[in-house]
Amino acid sequence: MNKPVTNQQHGKNPSRDKRGGVPSDADLLAPYKSILTFDQLTEIHQNRLLKFLHFAHVRNIKTPTKQDFLDFSIDREPAGMLIRLREVFQILFPGHPMIVFDLNEAILEKTRIYEANHRAPRQKKRRKPAQYSIDIAGWPANWQAVWHQMQSRQCPSGHKPFAESTLQIIQEVLSGYVWALTNAGLPIEINVENLKAYEEARKERAPKDEEAAYMNQGKRAETFRTATRRLIQFGTELGIDPAILDNFRIHEKFLEKAAEGEESLKYGRLGGVPDYRTIYRCACTLLLESSKVRHRKSRCTLRNEAAVIALWMFMPLRLTDGQLRWGSDIDFRGGRYCIDVSTNKTGKRIMVRLHPKIDQFFDALILGELSHDLGPAQLALEREKLVKNEMPVFRTLEGKMLHKKFPSRTWNKHFGTGAHIARTKAHTELGKQGEAGMNRALALCAQTSFKTRLHYQAEAVDAAMVSQSQDMMDDMIAEAILDLDSSEEEE
Repeated sequence: MNKPVTNQQHGKNPSRDKRGGVPSDADLLAPYKSILTFDQLTEIHQNRLLKFLHFAHVRNIKTPTKQDFLDFSIDREPAGMLIRLREVFQILFPGHPMIVFDLNEAILEKTRIYEANHRAPRQKKRRKPAQYSIDIAGWPANWQAVWHQMQSRQCPSGHKPFAESTLQIIQEVLSGYVWALTNAGLPIEINVENLKAYEEARKERAPKDEEAAYMNQGKRAETFRTATRRLIQFGTELGIDPAILDNFRIHEKFLEKAAEGEESLKYGRLGGVPDYRTIYRCACTLLLESSKVRHRKSRCTLRNEAAVIALWMFMPLRLTDGQLRWGSDIDFRGGRYCIDVSTNKTGKRIMVRLHPKIDQFFDALILGELSHDLGPAQLALEREKLVKNEMPVFRTLEGKMLHKKFPSRTWNKHFGTGAHIARTKAHTELGKQGEAGMNRALALCAQTSFKTRLHYQAEAVDAAMVSQSQDMMDDMIAEAILDLDSSEEEE
């Protein structure tokens, strides 16, 4: 009997003869030749399949499990052998649970083990000690005690706990404030004289006008206003003389007035951000590239970047609100993806349906390395699995949540500034539609300014405004990309 030609480098393989009851290659492949897609297998594909079929025959495996796949590739540390086998199975059995669950889980486990054994631990870059800052350990003892209470969300004043981002700014201001007073030989206290000394110290080390990266770098009124506000907040928790705090508030009002003549830095960056049509095109291009690049990690990164750009364009979240999980934060109801998050800054709940233009990006995240031609039934099955396990929406190949700064790094990589610019752009574009547009932008971006939110004190009104603002945002962006058909989106 003529033996099928194989790609063996060492001549005949006795395990592929009929001698001793071992089936030949032709016998093993025979049951698969009736499958419609069998002709799509190349010789290399068939050799990969045969290797596994011989393995399964020797062990009498009828339905392979995750452990069977791990045993099959036990002498190969990387997961490449299983990845290539998956390519074969995806041609023959697209969407089969064996591929979706067992083989994929085996690939992920081998990847984790390999990286744990071979990849050097990533050395976290040590942040250089701030030149004009004193660490918390150098603060007065009573300041440290109050600070630790604030960090544990137990404010001595009984006020609402501060957001993590606010605490970070307060710490930076206090560390700089303590350094300035120590350098000037002044007592570490919060009072008007010390505040003036702090501001003078910052002005002295500010770059000269001809060397500054932007106007008034290091001595902007808004910078000093923010510092004054944080000192007021900390002074309130310390319980210092209310008269001192009143003087600080007067100074804050003065700085606020002076800051009106300064252009916000983010609006300067906004000029370099493209229109919504170009932003959406960028997301589509990244998604298309993710199906073409060779390396799995590169494909995963591109899928995540595409989805982040698309989502932040329609829903400009803050970074702390962007660590989303399937099921608890993002779900699929009534044929639409929905978002349901409570904002970190205000605690307000955002619960809206997302625009259908986002669907293809979330679908790609769900399917991951699986073939995107599997159809809606398999997509629903994969989505259900992620929702049940509350897996991260933006995740690595191993299933880990991406760093919370990933959205900002992505926007900065492609548009030259962080993801916060998406909120600025929403304010700007919706603001062009008059007062109603501006109010809805405030609701969409979870702003808390008392001056601009007097209309929205009732929770029911807040919820309605968020929903209306998302509808307005969807309509505005959809109009910008209306004539982009599927082929253009993939260019």
